Amino acid sequence: MHRIVLGLLTLWALSVAPLASAQEEATALAGEDLGLPEIQITVTDEGWDAPPELPAGRFLVTASYEGERDFGTVAFLRLPSGWSIDDLNDQLAESEAAESDQSSDGTDVNDSENAQPDLEWLYQLTLAGGVSPVSGGTAQGIVDLFPGDWAIWADHFTPAAIPLSVTGQMPAELPEPEASVTITESGSDEFFEFTVEGSLSSGQQLIKVVNASNQPHFVEFLQLSTSATSEQVSAHFQQLVGGTPVNEVDVPPGLEIWLSPLYASTQSPGSTQWMIATLAPGSYAMICWLPDPNHGNQPHALSGMIEVFEVSA
Repeated sequence: MHRIVLGLLTLWALSVAPLASAQEEATALAGEDLGLPEIQITVTDEGWDAPPELPAGRFLVTASYEGERDFGTVAFLRLPSGWSIDDLNDQLAESEAAESDQSSDGTDVNDSENAQPDLEWLYQLTLAGGVSPVSGGTAQGIVDLFPGDWAIWADHFTPAAIPLSVTGQMPAELPEPEASVTITESGSDEFFEFTVEGSLSSGQQLIKVVNASNQPHFVEFLQLSTSATSEQVSAHFQQLVGGTPVNEVDVPPGLEIWLSPLYASTQSPGSTQWMIATLAPGSYAMICWLPDPNHGNQPHALSGMIEVFEVSA
């Protein structure tokens, strides 16, 4: 899940510094700019100020965060048949309790199978993605909401999710935003990866994110203090938690990694979302830390989902 990937709290605490300014100042887009209806949502540390009902369709989501943490998240999850919002929140609370028990019992973070609550139930749900604004800021993205009972949640176990009813029929034709970059999440079984079509550049851009794999993924952008390869970033993380990189890799001296405000929330296989990103020049890595329940909860990042890229001035 977002930023902390549940049981990998210790890894993040050791290896990732606070939010860096990966974004330049940019004017927020309006729904009419993209030919899409717009949902405006305010995030606080207690929850969301959001519409309780929407017609089915493709939406520009504009989220602002008024809490006191580094960031808030607006993500969309469709409830399975027979589930109520209370059923979802009961399951989230149960997973939160399991995570708390496991993170407080001295579990070795390298023993990822024991450091993660059971998430298979979550991976069976429909996850449409979402956005994550920083404190005092705004984030924008585009998601598809099909008819049914949905929930707005934090891409994590707390705060409690709130209900969203999506009514009517999905339009037969949906406006296709013109993206300058497409990120595809692909792979299955032993290996996952990001492939990038187009060039990530400085300034504002629309990025299409397609999940063409058999598991959920998110896309987190990390800012790097110096140029590095994907293998070096992976080795850096493993060294910080006392692990041994699979291959002998020399990590660049002075490599530091910062969280950035750019994040496309967890999305299900077969889904598409878009993120509106404004990047400053520098070195970055895109990453997914979701655990793979089919392989001892090994994080996707350690199965290939680290992709390093440079943004020039």
